[in-house]
Amino acid sequence: MLFNGLMSRLRQLVEAVASALRNADVRRAELCWGAAITAEWAHFVAFGVFAYEYGGVAAVGVAGVVRLLPAALVAPFAASFGDRFPRERFLLAMALLGALALGASAAAFALDAELLVFGFAALFGLSVTLIRPALQALLPSLARTPTELIAANGATSTIEGLGTLVGPLIAGLLVAVSGAGLVFAGAAVALVAGAMAVSRVRVQGRIELRAPVDERGVGRGLVTGLAAVARAPRPRLVVGLAVAQAFVRGCLNVLIVVAAFRVLDGGGEAVGYMTAAIGVGGLVGAVGAMTLGGRR
Repeated sequence: MLFNGLMSRLRQLVEAVASALRNADVRRAELCWGAAITAEWAHFVAFGVFAYEYGGVAAVGVAGVVRLLPAALVAPFAASFGDRFPRERFLLAMALLGALALGASAAAFALDAELLVFGFAALFGLSVTLIRPALQALLPSLARTPTELIAANGATSTIEGLGTLVGPLIAGLLVAVSGAGLVFAGAAVALVAGAMAVSRVRVQGRIELRAPVDERGVGRGLVTGLAAVARAPRPRLVVGLAVAQAFVRGCLNVLIVVAAFRVLDGGGEAVGYMTAAIGVGGLVGAVGAMTLGGRR
């Protein structure tokens, strides 16, 4: 019974993804997303190994801050640009920015400019942080029916799980063979391919999802939104859980690298394999999400 139920959910997932990808523009946007998420997790593995070899455990912690803090500070303001420009162009710009940061990281690695590798990691983190909201805002304008939009959202989750699985596996193998620089370069090529795909997206009927513009500025709007969440118990709980999950995820990102080197006596490939396990969990979660319809 359990096996039959699992197979049924897998079929639903495959059918949903196939249904979404039959739309050429959705397929191109999802290809860009797949390239971005694969590059992101490949970079995570290579950058973590690079940081550990550069400065040990402390450097891995600094690497996590470098990757995430600039994006956390800038993204709430930069994301508003996605409402000021065509979203497909904003998505293209972020993919090209990420590819540029990765290519520069590869060059800095080859030149032994370690501090520049950290700097370009911050730029890459910002670009990939903004790709997700741009994609999610774009999909309603690409889907031809509500059912197709639901399928596209399912495809996004599935591709994220696959990218989180494939990216670290490839990165682990390449780091073990040639070092982090090759991973940076390969991830840059993947993002360029994703940018080429999304550059062909054509929006026929644009759906506007943007909120009214707050003339007092993005910063004031952000404070107002946080205050509204703080006053509402249910949204406060959901946001609190998201913050807790992000905190644990950040700790895990450091612990994976440390455990690979110090507990398992492994190297870059061990970091890749352990990180790929997150992708396995993501795929399982995507299958499980197919059963959530109509529940509280």
